[in-house]
Amino acid sequence: MRITILVDNKATLNGTIPAWGFSAYVESKKTRILVDTGPNFRTLENNAKITGVNLDEVSAVFISHLHSDHYGALEVLLNRFKLEIPVFIPSKRFWSKKFRFGKLIIVDKSMRIIDDMYSTGPLGSWLTEHSLIVKINDIFSVLVTGCAHPGIVKILEFTTKILGFNVVGVIGGMHLLGKSYFELERIVEKISSYGVKIICPCHCSDDDFLKVLLEKFSGEVYPCGCGVTIDLDV
Repeated sequence: MRITILVDNKATLNGTIPAWGFSAYVESKKTRILVDTGPNFRTLENNAKITGVNLDEVSAVFISHLHSDHYGALEVLLNRFKLEIPVFIPSKRFWSKKFRFGKLIIVDKSMRIIDDMYSTGPLGSWLTEHSLIVKINDIFSVLVTGCAHPGIVKILEFTTKILGFNVVGVIGGMHLLGKSYFELERIVEKISSYGVKIICPCHCSDDDFLKVLLEKFSGEVYPCGCGVTIDLDV
């Protein structure tokens, strides 16, 4: 499987445009799913072209949570390509949009989304957010997060202990801005304890967390940015 970062605060590939927000294009053997869309279609479209991603081939859209930097390009995306595809969101709270295309699906519990991809179900109290779980094979899975507002450790714990997935990789926003070095060290230790071997902290994860990962994480660290591509075949 392959994950391509289309929208992030940083750009690593020439020609891509950075923006505050997140979007990742996830390709498995059977399915192509877009996790979040970033804040605007101009950024998403440009970065998709630069990375060679065909947005009209998207099988489904997975919106992690209802913040505009994660779904801002959704309406234009659906209408521009006339995509009659499912759009998975974790809550209907505050959601009043109606799309000309696409089929809105409210995810209210852990469930299989499509083929080898699953939702953790909505987690958190003040802001509901769900994360995408992608099975690489019969044993290993990857967790893709939007912002991880409920807490990256709590999401990992729920995914592994409650849902029973063996998570080998974590990719996406981890909402760790303002954490102390000591706190970040403990978080890295916790992530490692769940058997994670690959990590790519994006968007709201913070540069300090990346520094601690590079110092303390025993697995492989991918600095995030528009254009980063991660191939996973465990």
